Amino acid sequence: MLYFFRKLIAANLFLVGYAFQKGLLPVSLQALQKAIELNGVEVEFNIKALEWGRRAAFDLETVTLLCSPKEPSAITQFDGPQFIARRVKDLEAYQNAGYARRYEKFIKKAALAEVAVAPNSNCEFSVAVSKAYYKLLAIKDEYEVARLHSDGRFRSALNEAFENGSKIKFHLAPPLFSKKDPVTGHPVKHEYGPWIMPVLSLLARLRVIRGTALDFFNKTPERRREQQDILDYETLITSVNTRLTKANYDTAVELAKLPLYLRGFGHIKDQAREKMLGKKIELMQLGFPIRTN
Repeated sequence: MLYFFRKLIAANLFLVGYAFQKGLLPVSLQALQKAIELNGVEVEFNIKALEWGRRAAFDLETVTLLCSPKEPSAITQFDGPQFIARRVKDLEAYQNAGYARRYEKFIKKAALAEVAVAPNSNCEFSVAVSKAYYKLLAIKDEYEVARLHSDGRFRSALNEAFENGSKIKFHLAPPLFSKKDPVTGHPVKHEYGPWIMPVLSLLARLRVIRGTALDFFNKTPERRREQQDILDYETLITSVNTRLTKANYDTAVELAKLPLYLRGFGHIKDQAREKMLGKKIELMQLGFPIRTN
């Protein structure tokens, strides 16, 4: 969580540096640096972020090249068993042990299908399934957002990143209470003060009703689509497992990765879902065409 806040602050100062170098800020460089020093938090780190923003203003191509992430294989070797073990533990905290076992069993079936046809592979298929299926199961729904903000880690990260006395404000759009923008039709976010923390704590404990008849959030169109995403993926991978061959292995890997492109929330996620479904049809036609007699 602290890493998230550092990235957020760095991004802001990067933009400040960019705007300053473009002549859009009526202040001196010394004044900006002095303000960072007076703040007294991550001074060296924040000044570097400011400088990187200034560099980007006159040589964005080089900055982009230097900051582009390297290939994952060049950074670290993916450890499948450890990854799965961590995700199983995460899903137990997210929901319960049964939910975690659902994940574990599904991954094992994909791995067995893979070994049968590609024993010498680097496990690209089962790795893709383990990542994508976890992403679908661990939806950042209302209960999870509440849990992540009320289990102590959020408050600890705030205390480390900001001085005492800082005030918290949340901008939320509760699905059952938020009004919709008359033009876009999208939910409008409202500001909530620190008084909402006990509400989040209570909501986090209510995650035991997630997916049951008592789950009022599960009745919203967005949550229903996300639950359908899980069922559709389970159906897809189960079908791929039974039809996996050396010839269509690479296509199977791409199919398994599709949920990783489901980003954002609300209408943003809906748009990503449409693209994902289009890609799914293309890949199925390529490697897993419908059989006809």
